[in-house]
Amino acid sequence: MILQDGGQILAVTAVDTGKGGTITINAFESIQVIGSGFVPNQAVTAPSRISTESGFTDLNLQGFSPGGNLTINTNQLIVTDDGIISAGSLGQGDAGNVDITANYIFLDNQGVITASSEGTGNAGNLTIHTDRLTLNDRSEVAVRSIGTGQGGNLTLNAGAILLDGKSQLTATSEALDPETALELGFEPEVLESNNALANAGSLTITTDNLTVNNDSEVTVSSFGLGNAGDINIQARDIFLDHGSRLSAETASGEGGNISLDVEQFLSLRRASSISTTAGTTGGSGNGGNIDINALFILTVPTENSDIIANAFLGQGGNISIDTAGVFGIEEREKLTPLSDITASSQFGQVGNIGINRPDVDPQRSLVKLPDEVVDASNVIVDACRPGEALSRGEFTIRGRGGLPSNPNEGVDNPTGLTELGYPNTDSLNTQPSDRDRSSPNFEGNCNQSETDTPTIVEAQGWIINADGNVVLTAKAPTVTPHSPGLSPANCYDLSNRNSSP
Repeated sequence: MILQDGGQILAVTAVDTGKGGTITINAFESIQVIGSGFVPNQAVTAPSRISTESGFTDLNLQGFSPGGNLTINTNQLIVTDDGIISAGSLGQGDAGNVDITANYIFLDNQGVITASSEGTGNAGNLTIHTDRLTLNDRSEVAVRSIGTGQGGNLTLNAGAILLDGKSQLTATSEALDPETALELGFEPEVLESNNALANAGSLTITTDNLTVNNDSEVTVSSFGLGNAGDINIQARDIFLDHGSRLSAETASGEGGNISLDVEQFLSLRRASSISTTAGTTGGSGNGGNIDINALFILTVPTENSDIIANAFLGQGGNISIDTAGVFGIEEREKLTPLSDITASSQFGQVGNIGINRPDVDPQRSLVKLPDEVVDASNVIVDACRPGEALSRGEFTIRGRGGLPSNPNEGVDNPTGLTELGYPNTDSLNTQPSDRDRSSPNFEGNCNQSETDTPTIVEAQGWIINADGNVVLTAKAPTVTPHSPGLSPANCYDLSNRNSSP
């Protein structure tokens, strides 16, 4: 469904009694509300809009009719170029509620979604459920009371929320200027008793990621004598950048509270702020409280990003922070060009600041490693060697001469090795097993000193001695080449094989 060039869907009640009509739209693909157009026979333009309104009369704006509700269900909702979706009341009746469910909601170039009251009635509530909400270029999602009525509540449940280019999420109450109100038809006695006493509504956000960028705001405010509402946000991450704000402020009433429950990171960059302020016009209200629970709070010291709970005549608000780490921002008595945490009052009592870090001992997670040197001979797996049982293997350190070859490997180095060290004779004191005693190779006690065990070197050739016999020797005058490839020795065969004559 597309509304453009001033196209409208309206449910309007223009009588003093009776309930305003409701609008329910179910669109499978998308709803687009785009731009504005000229009103027929009039030299004015009107925005494209979907709206329920009540309170019109022929004489004044004091109709009693409540506004109707507006419900939208769609896959994509696009509101751009001054397009409007609203539920409002212009009289004494309350405005209707707005309930929107969409996978993706996109507002651009002053697109607006609002529930408002511009009379003595209360503003309606606005509830949005979406996977992704994007506001760009001065767009707005708001609940607003302009008059004496109470502000409505704004509730957002979204997978991700992005505000950019001076866009706003806001719940506000704005006092009517008396002269303007009289021109609009309000009775003087009504203005004298009720005007500017309305409280702003609260703003509740549940999301994975909240990103507020380029002078955009998430705010609750009262610009009369009423109190500001509260901001409650549950998120995995919150990022504020380039002069963006989370704020609760009043002109003269009590400042609203801000509660942030952040699973991971709360980041404030480049002159961004979180603030509760009372007495913006020199009034006597107390500053609201700020309660932050975040894994880490990240700022840059020189970027003038602040967490503020201030007042003018009243008491400064309290700031409570529970976090594993605060980086780049410090507690100070007053604001400075650096990144500050302050709870002050220009003429009243200052508030309290508490930063609670968990009692973490880094040594609790350390594992004590052994400080003893490991003897390599105790961790080598015993293997069999010729002439002994499989269970009789041992490891002997023989100095710098290197380790003996594995009996399962062939000899591939024809050069003899010269022994540089001697074994520890104590390590050779072992008793032969019964299997060893039955072996033909067994010749008594196999514990021999190093002087009884000649070094065995591979034969490199032969010579004929004086008796005419052929003798294999490692130091032959002529070396006879041979193939180094040998069949691997089998431990079982070596231990059971009879010696050749």
